[in-house]
Amino acid sequence: RSGKIVWIEARMPMREIAGEKIDPYLVFTNRHDGKGSVRIFLTPVRVVCRNTLNMAIHGAQHRSFSVQHTASANVKLTQARQTIENYNHYLDAMEAKITQQKRVLLTDKHVEDFLSQLFVTNDEMNPREYERVIQSREDVRRIYRNEPDLDGYEYSGFRFINAVSDWATHHTPSRQTRNYRDNLFQKTLAGNEFIDKAVEIVDSFAMEVL
Repeated sequence: RSGKIVWIEARMPMREIAGEKIDPYLVFTNRHDGKGSVRIFLTPVRVVCRNTLNMAIHGAQHRSFSVQHTASANVKLTQARQTIENYNHYLDAMEAKITQQKRVLLTDKHVEDFLSQLFVTNDEMNPREYERVIQSREDVRRIYRNEPDLDGYEYSGFRFINAVSDWATHHTPSRQTRNYRDNLFQKTLAGNEFIDKAVEIVDSFAMEVL
């Protein structure tokens, strides 16, 4: 956004979480438009395909939080310590969540039901909107079934979430605005609506079957 928001990314030590090699990142953003303070985003990434796995995990520290502008060294050290504690707490909760998601085995019927919840159609849609929704379902279905980086994975809730993450963070929108890459970056950090919805769908199903 023409320098209004600046960011720096810090890669933390790689961790293996539920059999997944994960690169945890901390992304620090600062605004120069007077609309916010320094924010820190936790953005774990699955190494094999760079899929972003930042999930809204209930019971864990929020995946983003703000810190104060301060000149005090003691306050800065306290904030740094809290940042690392939040980071570790979030990754521990993520490990438990991914383990659960891998246990949620899916049939083709389950996947179709999930897709209909994720990409909803209604009678008020015009033909172009309806076609776009159906195409989104097809794209995620194709990734879920055939994407090479998911080879060897069980057909599970975790695989479905990865397929949605791949689609949400890599596909090119039909209408490309001048700032669409900036907007995608912000949405990925703060929480992509489709990834969050996919996690919600899988978690709800897990409560029924596990």
